[in-house]
Amino acid sequence: MRKAIGIIIFFQYLSLLGCSSGSEKAYLPAIHDIAFVSSDEAWLVTKDQNLFHLFGDGSRNKETKITAKVGSVDFRGHSGWALDVQGRIWSHDDRGWSLTSKDSVGFSPLSQVTYIDANIGWIRTLTELSLTEDGGNTWKKVRSTEPGILRHFFAADRDTAYLYGTGGTIERTTDRGRTWISVNLQVDSDVTAIACPEDSPKNCWTGTAEGEIFAVSESNT
Repeated sequence: MRKAIGIIIFFQYLSLLGCSSGSEKAYLPAIHDIAFVSSDEAWLVTKDQNLFHLFGDGSRNKETKITAKVGSVDFRGHSGWALDVQGRIWSHDDRGWSLTSKDSVGFSPLSQVTYIDANIGWIRTLTELSLTEDGGNTWKKVRSTEPGILRHFFAADRDTAYLYGTGGTIERTTDRGRTWISVNLQVDSDVTAIACPEDSPKNCWTGTAEGEIFAVSESNT
């Protein structure tokens, strides 16, 4: 079913951009971010940072309640979070989108928001990683990074998360950012993706910019 909504999203995105197959100048920029609510419902951030609500039947709605462009979106079930370009965090429930605590103001617009559940969430900027344990009411910085080195972030469960980026660099925390361990892949390629099964957050797969795929486990540390 997710394959079906993926196909629908592709054609919807073409129409969102005003592209047609007969246009000589038609092109498809990258989707900026996407979060699935269920097998037939998703939220999508376009490259121009508009937020759309997509459904498996082909319908879509442009979100207007969020009053600024959106940089990142994430969902866990029907609970959602979005980060706008002003550095503010919005939360979503049955009543729709609403602005969260003023403590969230100030994050870089080039940030990534990721939640594991209604309480545990992360914000990654170009140089910092911050954690909330109370649903976004308060945030604390747990990691500083060099710009451009640890470019990406992946949260595997409530305690385990990964920072990764250039030159095969991967760091893992198993205590919500209090300590970090380097994961040794013994490769020079940039790490561009990590995925872990829900029942085994320390045994994952990673992909590189050169098209390589590696297993990541506790034995790599």
